[in-house]
Amino acid sequence: DDLLKLPGATALRERNAAVASRYLTQLAQDGRVPVDVEHEIAVGFARFGNARATSSGDGSGAVKAGDDGLLEGEKRLRDLVRRYPGRDDFRRDLAKILAWRSGVIAGELHDTKGARAALDESMALDDGILKRHPGDVDAAYNRWNTSIALADMYRHDGDMAAVKRVMEAAQVRFSGLATPAKYH
Repeated sequence: DDLLKLPGATALRERNAAVASRYLTQLAQDGRVPVDVEHEIAVGFARFGNARATSSGDGSGAVKAGDDGLLEGEKRLRDLVRRYPGRDDFRRDLAKILAWRSGVIAGELHDTKGARAALDESMALDDGILKRHPGDVDAAYNRWNTSIALADMYRHDGDMAAVKRVMEAAQVRFSGLATPAKYH
């Protein structure tokens, strides 16, 4: 996270992502890891993928490599959600990855329909969590950010009525939500 904030650190981020990817790949090949380590591996692939996809606009292939990491994390989390249907933490992270991927799908693949589908699935996952656990701040925060991303897509398409509708609904829904320090 700190490397993303450091100006001019693209080369360092790339090296860090390459080392992390090799490490995660080796760890993922060990069939004896506990399920929580499987979860961390999936999230790790996605985090480094997101960092690569969003930190390079130089045509170096980093966006493609980043999307590959996001897809790997998504695939692994989908498998965990299937195998452990009672684990909302897996659903929460899958929702976050889908929201991250929507930016790559829209921005790099120029597929707004696919990006909206990813956002819709992300929101549905968070809505399910929030229905079971109304005070889940992490799911609410992701749902809020996903609403903003959806509104931004509508804005890009020039549909200001949809932007207004999405943002008003999000504001009403989340206006009373307590905000812990990590989200200030």
